[in-house]
Amino acid sequence: MKKLLSALLCATMIFALTACGQNDSMNTTASGDSVPETVAWPTTRQVELVVPYKAGGDTDLYCRAIADALSEKLGVTFVVSNVTGAGAMNAAVDVLEGPTDGSKFLFGHNSYLAATAAGSAAVDVTTEMKPAGAIVADSSLCIYATKASGFTCMQDVIDACNAGQEVRISTVANTYPNYCIREMIAAAGVDIRCIETGSTVGEQVIAAMDGQAELIQGQYIAVRDYVENGDFNVIGVFTDELPAGMEDLQTFPSQGINVVEPKYYCFWASPDTDDAIVEAFSAALEDIQNDEALAELLASYYAEVGYMTPAEMQTMEDNTVAQMKEYFAAN
Repeated sequence: MKKLLSALLCATMIFALTACGQNDSMNTTASGDSVPETVAWPTTRQVELVVPYKAGGDTDLYCRAIADALSEKLGVTFVVSNVTGAGAMNAAVDVLEGPTDGSKFLFGHNSYLAATAAGSAAVDVTTEMKPAGAIVADSSLCIYATKASGFTCMQDVIDACNAGQEVRISTVANTYPNYCIREMIAAAGVDIRCIETGSTVGEQVIAAMDGQAELIQGQYIAVRDYVENGDFNVIGVFTDELPAGMEDLQTFPSQGINVVEPKYYCFWASPDTDDAIVEAFSAALEDIQNDEALAELLASYYAEVGYMTPAEMQTMEDNTVAQMKEYFAAN
């Protein structure tokens, strides 16, 4: 908390939005007790958190949870806007060309890094935007098989491929799940046909149940109800340590497919945003990582708080993009 207050005070002094007329650092309650004064955010405007996907998906759910926590912590309204299209690039452009006063940030995940590594990114967030901190880690990405396919584990898929059966998996090119799928296919040594049946997990679920694909991908929270209803089987999870509530599922490493790929959800700011604002925003993220309500909500989505400073986030981005570029070049 002390670090957060220090950063926010610094940013407030720089922008001089609230310094005038505030001569006391403490307020007094009716009982006479002194309490710390609320520190103002460097902008008086509401803060827009831009999500590149439709409402209801994992990215949207996580961003809304974070917006609520930040609003309560800073006393400023944080709102979520869904700016979709162009493979998540419309949202990136919206923030890239948007205000630089701390009133707009981009929220996304490793798919931006996959697009950069594949050379398909209209905006390279790793070089054209400022990292503002990561806050969520999710290791619940799964591959699912339709009930009609009869597949219950990865060995079933391998056996079908080796027997000459065409196995199709629904995915979207140049996204992080697509990268994970390609890694899985290479590690399994089989030929699984990647097809696009929709840009969202919901669309892919409908297409698979209509017989257009045997396999789909997605975070567990997005497909859990269909699994519990018996419509899909979980073939494998891209982790070596299952999140709470998923202990009965099979990981890919436990089936001899050594592919472990956590998904990080991060914030980016316009490149001209003042460093003091980015520092204040990151400090706020660091502070809410200890918010029990946020942690419990994320856990209900099979995710967890995974805070990174902007510098740590930049290192993660650089390493991940380098790893993906190496893989894409070899495959």
